[in-house]
Amino acid sequence: MSVRVAVIGVGALGRHHARILAELADVELVGVVDINETRARDVAAGVNAQWATDSEALPWKVDAVTVAVPTESHLNVAAPFLRRGTAVLVEKPLARDPVEAKRMIDAAAGSGAILAVGHTERYNPAVAAIRPLIDGPRFIEVHRLGAFPDRSLDIDVVFDLMIHDLDVVLSIVPSEVVSVEAVGVAVLTPKPDIANARLKFASGCIANITASRISRDRVRKIRLFQRDSYISVDYAAQ
Repeated sequence: MSVRVAVIGVGALGRHHARILAELADVELVGVVDINETRARDVAAGVNAQWATDSEALPWKVDAVTVAVPTESHLNVAAPFLRRGTAVLVEKPLARDPVEAKRMIDAAAGSGAILAVGHTERYNPAVAAIRPLIDGPRFIEVHRLGAFPDRSLDIDVVFDLMIHDLDVVLSIVPSEVVSVEAVGVAVLTPKPDIANARLKFASGCIANITASRISRDRVRKIRLFQRDSYISVDYAAQ
């Protein structure tokens, strides 16, 4: 039996969710939703699905939805589905602040709905390949640099880019964070466009993470230094 899914928000990322869902076995992409009617029509035509412009008046019965609207709208779009018990995958970041995130989590807990957030980098094949090799890292260096985007400008570079690396680092260091030192600078927008964070773990491990959305070159690398080995991963090249 196929899972009936709709994608809400088919801009830069949402259109890829729609394309991939349309190709998956055991999934029926029943429709796409976007407030831009032309974009909704175009994406729907490309994936052979129906389209709509209002998620609150969804004309189809669905088992799950993917929410890929701007972060500031995540709560308003996702909460009604969660309260009805519909499974929801939300593009990262989950919400623009902890208060909104908790409201979404509470809505899911209240109905028993599945709520997931799209931290895809954790499932990067290269990251999966190094996990068996990780043994007490002492120092981790991460760089995620990219050119100025035409999307996600409602959030800062930490929520937009660094959040991937924070998720990966926290998943590979089995120790509590004891201190954080960080700095961010707004250059082209009112929010930080480049940031650096230094995390210290109870184990003694240090993670130095840099993220930029105003760089010329695209770099996505993580390096781990251990007592008996050095591991380097290029996220992009996998």
